[in-house]
Amino acid sequence: MCYGCHGVKDVRNLDPWPILKDWLTPEQLAAMDTLLPERIDMANGRRSRISYPKEGPPVISARIQELFGVETLSLARGRVPLKIEVLAPNQRPLQVTDDLGRFWREVYPEIKPALSRRYPRHEWR
Repeated sequence: MCYGCHGVKDVRNLDPWPILKDWLTPEQLAAMDTLLPERIDMANGRRSRISYPKEGPPVISARIQELFGVETLSLARGRVPLKIEVLAPNQRPLQVTDDLGRFWREVYPEIKPALSRRYPRHEWR
């Protein structure tokens, strides 16, 4: 993996994932893609990238319209909850939550009037 590297700086910039994928069997790769995918399908058909930070749960960023009707998002067959960064139509964060049900019940009714005035061309349920 470090072949051709001449120092610590070269090693730090390496992406080990392609090499690690070569070590896995097709069955292991399929299990990885099923349990911990790189992207998740949203209700509108868009695929959101999942980031896996060193500390804490996996995180996705999605516009609020892509989350309409979604109560929970999780990975590994429901065992790993996703942290969701809810974005306004301008791609700026509105809320970071791991409980979309609570977001829709408590937070969304408070911010919906301001958002619908600011972004009248977007759908607001």
